[in-house]
Amino acid sequence: MKPYKIHFSQQLFTDDRAARVVMCNDFQQRIASDDNFLSRLCFSDEATFHLSGHVNRHNCVVWGTQNPHVVEEVPIKSPGVTVWCAMFRDVIIGPYFFDSTVTSKAYKKMLEEYLVPELRRRRRLRTTIFQQDGAPPHWSLEVRAFLNQNFPARWIGRDGPSHWSARSPDLSPLDFYLWGFIKDRVYRRRPSSLSELHDFIEEEVMAVPVDCLPGVFSNFERRLRLCLREGGGHFEQYL
Repeated sequence: MKPYKIHFSQQLFTDDRAARVVMCNDFQQRIASDDNFLSRLCFSDEATFHLSGHVNRHNCVVWGTQNPHVVEEVPIKSPGVTVWCAMFRDVIIGPYFFDSTVTSKAYKKMLEEYLVPELRRRRRLRTTIFQQDGAPPHWSLEVRAFLNQNFPARWIGRDGPSHWSARSPDLSPLDFYLWGFIKDRVYRRRPSSLSELHDFIEEEVMAVPVDCLPGVFSNFERRLRLCLREGGGHFEQYL
């Protein structure tokens, strides 16, 4: 007998594979035709951090002749905070903390009062290609109208000028790198209050080594190739 680890992947629906192939081909064409495309590309996402969160121990294997029946108690509805970040190839913008549930109104407020002024301060507003996933708050008419006004023909998302395929966290640098990296570091510090959790998240995001970001974007390019090789299917078992 041998030990095996279960690999968890996002669910893909019938039409997702074809949509992912189209998206990956589009990204590859834009990378090939524009030497500055990746330096202008800005990925974005939200994540929720709970006080009951713990360091990922997916590499831990228990050997024994009998089931040890180990039980880990997890609080129900543990308090937490929702955080937004954006990532370029050379810098991370954020974190931005939402006061409550992320609604389309709250999301638009973040874009209007935080992201756009920050990009303007960095003199990147007119060149940035902004990416977001298809979460309902991102898809509202008011949010799309705002993006069309501030990133004309320069945003990627659901029903945007360029499409971002549904159920594709394996292609987003924030999902396949940043959130896991930050959560591991935050939960190792064992925050005991929401205020402490907030402070730890901010400190760890600010401490992400900038020189690792080009490698993350290189990994993104590699993932595009693997996704195409698998016809839009799951590919992370090859990474």
